[in-house]
Amino acid sequence: MSRTRCFDIPNYCTHVGILIWTWTFNNNNNSNNEDTTMKIELKSLKIHDDISEDSLCFSANMYLDGKKRGKVSNDGRGGPHRFHFDDRETGIAFDLWAKDQPLPFNFEKGDQIVDQLIARKEQEAMCKARVSFRLTGDPEGQWRQIGWKGVRKLTLERLDKARTQLVAKYGEQLEEILNDTLAEV
Repeated sequence: MSRTRCFDIPNYCTHVGILIWTWTFNNNNNSNNEDTTMKIELKSLKIHDDISEDSLCFSANMYLDGKKRGKVSNDGRGGPHRFHFDDRETGIAFDLWAKDQPLPFNFEKGDQIVDQLIARKEQEAMCKARVSFRLTGDPEGQWRQIGWKGVRKLTLERLDKARTQLVAKYGEQLEEILNDTLAEV
């Protein structure tokens, strides 16, 4: 096993539960029994840490139900995300649908959905070549990592070996292995 290091996910990622990068939402509040599932994907995501000031600066193409329907971005100077849909009807439908989603806050729900998708993407990047884990008492959003020199993609064999070693070393203190959490979703 190689070195262990701590990695902080930025504050906007701290409300991440179980998320799916291609996120399918169901509106359980719908009394008409209509199908109100929406599959949301962000593609061509570019995060611009170098020009972020107050919040995350990014741009991405937004796909709804498998079709490119617009773009979403934030200039990183505070304030909400900017959604640019290909047509007005798509924007209205997304806004109405987002308002019905059970999210932590009752405002800027579209922003919360996009933030969770970006957080999921960053978590997946963290786990691509390393094992990310937390111990009891670690601050929310902070992950310890195990990595190997020259490894660009984590194999299941290496993950299994690391999992066994983590359980042996930390036992009950091992709270979560992010790689396993992401695989369950």
